[in-house]
Amino acid sequence: MKSSKISVGRTQCNYIYDNIDLEDCPIVLLHGYSFSSDVWNEVGIFKIFDEKKIPYIALDMPYGIKNSCEPKDTDMHKNEAFLEEALKKIKKDLKPPLLVGASMGGYLALLYSASNPVSGLLLIGPVGTDDTYVLSSLNKYNFPVCVIIGEKDTIIDFDSVKKFVESLPNGKLKVYESSGHPAYLYKKDRFIEDVLSAYNAIRKKY
Repeated sequence: MKSSKISVGRTQCNYIYDNIDLEDCPIVLLHGYSFSSDVWNEVGIFKIFDEKKIPYIALDMPYGIKNSCEPKDTDMHKNEAFLEEALKKIKKDLKPPLLVGASMGGYLALLYSASNPVSGLLLIGPVGTDDTYVLSSLNKYNFPVCVIIGEKDTIIDFDSVKKFVESLPNGKLKVYESSGHPAYLYKKDRFIEDVLSAYNAIRKKY
């Protein structure tokens, strides 16, 4: 696990990465509003990625209130532009990644993948599934999309997310029992298994 800083325009953020010189599809992790990229280390997933030689990039994003980014900015389309340029700077000729996004990071993953090539999405309690732009882009999400929701999530509307997943060409919904909004923190081992399963399914296509 390594860390560095990335600058796009006036905005500078930290990011965590490793194995990105390998030719495999990378995993890009996008935290939620109240977290930073360090949350994925709390889950323990970086250790697994390093053991399995999986390339990954976990970025602090300008919308996060508790991370390194300066200045902050909650405009999600500006965040999408930041992500696009940051990934280009971090790794030229980056293969279409598996995006793992939590809450607002899930919303960002949907915005990014509507106009950039990705191999798949794994979203945890994503907000923004009822966003007009996202709904108008449903035909662009023609790759595997797995959405995880905590059974006790009080932040998002279950029926709305379920309807969104059912509208996708290749969508799958998973419910983590006895889990709140950051379901990956309640069921860490299960979450890691789901990330690896999604990633291994994508790798078979290369």
